[in-house]
Amino acid sequence: MNPLPPAHNNAPYKGKLWCIAAPGVNLTELERALTFACNQGNGTCDSLTPGKECYEPLSVAWHASYAFSSYWAKFRSQGANCYFNGLAQQTNRNPSELHGFK
Repeated sequence: MNPLPPAHNNAPYKGKLWCIAAPGVNLTELERALTFACNQGNGTCDSLTPGKECYEPLSVAWHASYAFSSYWAKFRSQGANCYFNGLAQQTNRNPSELHGFK
């Protein structure tokens, strides 16, 4: 799994952004990307475990969006971007607020 896009897709940081699952993507591929983001041993997905604050709603798209944003926030300074093999996109709208979870 490559979280980095080709160099020409890199965009400079422009304020508060989130990295979310792109709509309409293949859920099997999205689940693989979620697993990649969570299995880096860096605590990216600690809040997604049962009983934690971000476990619900239980959906691949929601968990992937959380994991992508968390991973991107931790590794953006090291060159990571919001890409995940084309399964992710940037948004300037907080996904928690969009879905009524905050």
